[in-house]
Amino acid sequence: MEEKTAPPPSYEASNSGSGGIANPNYDAVYSPPLTVSTAPVQPYYGIPMGNQSVYGNTVITQPAMVYNQVQAVPDHTTLAVMSAICCCPLIGLFAVMKALDSRTALANNDIPLAMTRAQEAKRLSIITIICGAVVCIVAVVVVVVVLQSSLYYY
Repeated sequence: MEEKTAPPPSYEASNSGSGGIANPNYDAVYSPPLTVSTAPVQPYYGIPMGNQSVYGNTVITQPAMVYNQVQAVPDHTTLAVMSAICCCPLIGLFAVMKALDSRTALANNDIPLAMTRAQEAKRLSIITIICGAVVCIVAVVVVVVVLQSSLYYY
């Protein structure tokens, strides 16, 4: 014959936080069981500083991160362009070319080449300014001499 089994227990709706299903252990106060630690107790040496950790009587220092800072390289493009326009276009053109080479080397992250090209551009720009100043001084002297000498012929 067939044995009749009892129906499953009915679930009561409650607000105990279990989604409407009654949980008899939910409302009980939970306290974790006390355990005894068998680990040896280490003495306290203070708070480790920075990237240090304390292990026994030895302070272990972790290797620090090294950051390489990319330095700004002045390419002297403005100086080169102004010296090419105002003073001596021939030498100034070479200064502009060196300044643009410096900018290209910096874009390729080649710092030593960028520094070298920037120094060459600055040097050529200074030579251009000096040549332009010499040409201006010679022109002024020639004009003054010509004007002074032309006064005697009248």
